[in-house]
Amino acid sequence: MEGGTGMAKGVLAIIVLFNLLHGGGWRALGQSGDFCQICGERAPGRLYLLTAYGQGRQVIACEACTRISKRCFTCRLPVCGEFTTLSDGRVLCPHDAAEAVRDQETVETLFEEVKRELFVEFSGLGVLPDRNIRVKLVDQRELSRIFSGTPGAHPDGSLQGITRTRRYSKDSFEHEIFLCSGLAKMRLAAVAAHEYTHAWIHENVPSGRVINADVEEAFCELSAYTLMTRRGQDIEKKMILENAYTRGKIDVLVKAADSFQFFRVAQWMKSGSDETLDPDRTDRVIALKSSALPTFGFLQVVQARAPDVLTLKGLSGKEGRRFALINDTTLQVGEESRVRVAETNVILRCEGIGKESVIVRVNGAPKTTELALESPRLRSSR
Repeated sequence: MEGGTGMAKGVLAIIVLFNLLHGGGWRALGQSGDFCQICGERAPGRLYLLTAYGQGRQVIACEACTRISKRCFTCRLPVCGEFTTLSDGRVLCPHDAAEAVRDQETVETLFEEVKRELFVEFSGLGVLPDRNIRVKLVDQRELSRIFSGTPGAHPDGSLQGITRTRRYSKDSFEHEIFLCSGLAKMRLAAVAAHEYTHAWIHENVPSGRVINADVEEAFCELSAYTLMTRRGQDIEKKMILENAYTRGKIDVLVKAADSFQFFRVAQWMKSGSDETLDPDRTDRVIALKSSALPTFGFLQVVQARAPDVLTLKGLSGKEGRRFALINDTTLQVGEESRVRVAETNVILRCEGIGKESVIVRVNGAPKTTELALESPRLRSSR
């Protein structure tokens, strides 16, 4: 953004804007000839205020730096001097290089955290893919190679993740999820949520259910949007909504989820009467093949009923960082939370997680209780 027509006027406008945004003193920029935050050199002419894509972060740049063609993959700001070059040729500015995920161990931990949170959203909606998922961090060149060999892949010019599923029998699946290296942790979390949802779709949506390709991608984005809402990440939510990837269907599904809850949208994905949803008929989300859509009156939003007993629905994570999904709540060792049981709540503390069971303490009781995996009842007390 150019500050004015004359050098003095332009610098003064930038100084005022800089101080309004950053609350600094007038010495922050001073006179013409201050340092450019891109190249670190003194600017002989006008200064420009550049905004990092998807971050809101702003930097002051000299005119020469605004003309640099080499841009940071994440923030899209010009780079020169110090920057990081990734294995596929993408470059990251120092700010985004510090935030980037570039190792397999970090991506596995991040994916387990995402999966743990999505277990809550998908609780009561069928199979929760867990130990049959292998996640791998790859660069964009490798991601494009995998994408080119994926049948039926939905085209995307800014590829950041791919899910590849193999089905061995009616109820046996294996999923490979490939995530793009060099993404910031929160962006990668959103992509991981999107790809996990593809795995959920493969295991839970009947093969005969026909869904518009844009709607399927939008539902995966809705999962990411829901995760970012849970985490309070407004910038990521904004990026999801502004992405033209789903051709506007994400807006429709967000509207449907706001009106009828995520649970209803997921049910529609599994057994809806329609192939797509239209912006002016989001009420069709409750039109399932097993039930008719009401033609009049108000539509009641119904929350999924909690199990009548404490139920261990799933275990995830690696040794030293394990998670247990109990009813609609995930816990790790030492964590305590309210858990819905039928029409009430109990205070549950996780005391230990084994290979096939967990040890919990209910409402501060002196004795602990063991819950076995996929068992609908309390197995034993001690």
